[in-house]
Amino acid sequence: MTITGARMTWLFSLAIGILMAGPARSVSPDIPSLPAHNSTECGTSQLGCTWERTLGGKVEDKIYGITELTNGDYAIAGYTRSTDGLDYDGWLVRLDRSGQVIWQHRFGGYENDQLYGLAAMPDGGLVAAGFTRSRSAGESDVWVIRVSGEGSLVWEANFGGVENDRARSIQVTSDGNILVAGTNASKGLGNQDAWILLLDSKGKLIWDRSFGGPGSDGVLSTAALTDGSVAFAGYREAPNGFDYWVVKLDAQGQLKWNRPFLFGGFSAATAITAAPDGGIYVAGLAQLALTHPPEAVLLRLDARGAQRWRLDLGGKSRHPGKGDEAWSIATNKNGGCIVAIATASRGAGSTDARLVSISESGDVSWERLFGRTQWDRPSTVAFSADGGMLVGGHTTSMGAGYEDGWVLRLDKDGRIGSK
Repeated sequence: MTITGARMTWLFSLAIGILMAGPARSVSPDIPSLPAHNSTECGTSQLGCTWERTLGGKVEDKIYGITELTNGDYAIAGYTRSTDGLDYDGWLVRLDRSGQVIWQHRFGGYENDQLYGLAAMPDGGLVAAGFTRSRSAGESDVWVIRVSGEGSLVWEANFGGVENDRARSIQVTSDGNILVAGTNASKGLGNQDAWILLLDSKGKLIWDRSFGGPGSDGVLSTAALTDGSVAFAGYREAPNGFDYWVVKLDAQGQLKWNRPFLFGGFSAATAITAAPDGGIYVAGLAQLALTHPPEAVLLRLDARGAQRWRLDLGGKSRHPGKGDEAWSIATNKNGGCIVAIATASRGAGSTDARLVSISESGDVSWERLFGRTQWDRPSTVAFSADGGMLVGGHTTSMGAGYEDGWVLRLDKDGRIGSK
């Protein structure tokens, strides 16, 4: 099957964005803060305050990464276009436990610069990854920044060649190194390859590895596994479309196994997390029938990548061409997982955030819907130390502008107050 230009654009705009290049300017962390907006829902639970917040200005603000810091504060990463209404800048925000903004900063230059992955450093600081056009060697470069706990820039680094090279995921390893994953089009075997980079704590490259075939392949999520290895999830171009793709590497970046999952049509594994027994949960979107939009599908793999079970989490779409897309996953303390889905088959709006809690055996424990009358989409989900949940994404139903960053602090049952 030939993949049309429209289908290719849809995949890459969802996965890593395609924007125009231009001259570079240095990172600028001290631009005045954007306003925060409280939504109408806030209550209390057995975990203390649960809440819902929008963050941003009058144009476009999106959240893709979220993490809890050692003192109980939260940090988010994404990008904003609300300050000048022109090009995108990377965006970092620190919130206290009640969701109030402690600080927020833009990072970027005169062109488009975006952040996606976010991780906490042992010293209380943060590292974030995405791509830069302002200081790239080519169309775009992988971009990694490290900031202090107060949001001051510690260092930045970029990696790439003459084409589009971008990061989607970042993790801090147990020995303090930084694992970055995404795509590169500047080297490798195909039009675009999966790209994994290991950096030291100062941003110096230790090693990098490319994986893929002659087509377009990429990484959307990574997971550190219990045996010290790492797995990544993404997409692999195949003769009949794109496949779910999961790869496991050892601590030195050498290939241990490579597993495509052939759903047919237009599919991508967007999220991955480790299971306590050494196995893996993988979620994403799969086109189970060529005449239907993608649906959310969850796989449970063992340590060798063999499928234990599969759970289809889609539904009949209320909007032509729009399905249910899983975009993030996190493992809970009982060995099950929580999946964050942008759903067009349930809820009140064009797209709502849908959280599904799943046991280790693949049974649905509960599900919750969040959103209002327009587009409300989750991008990231994580557990907090007290057993609650954090969800980040963007909304057009609330806030100050066209699209605002959206953060929810939920209790252990996925509720805001009594909701």
